[in-house]
Amino acid sequence: MSAKLLSGELDVEAYPARNTGYPLYGRGYGMPAIFTPAGIGTEVAIGKEVRNFNGKDYLMEMAFDADFAIVKAWKGDTMGQSGKPFNSPQL
Repeated sequence: MSAKLLSGELDVEAYPARNTGYPLYGRGYGMPAIFTPAGIGTEVAIGKEVRNFNGKDYLMEMAFDADFAIVKAWKGDTMGQSGKPFNSPQL
């Protein structure tokens, strides 16, 4: 896997924590992109479009169709559910 990544044969994108599902959901709803405040001012934002809404900057993340995903979770079940659903409140 490392050799494929270094050769450019494998494309990997990093998303800020708790944001991985939203670009995928967006594609399912027919949206081409989503806007999120997560990642502003970090390496994740380099080369990406930033827009300001009501005085706050948001990073544009393109929606995507996923072939597969690798998710690290402390708890999961055989149906692929992680310990905390995407729509749960952040504590």
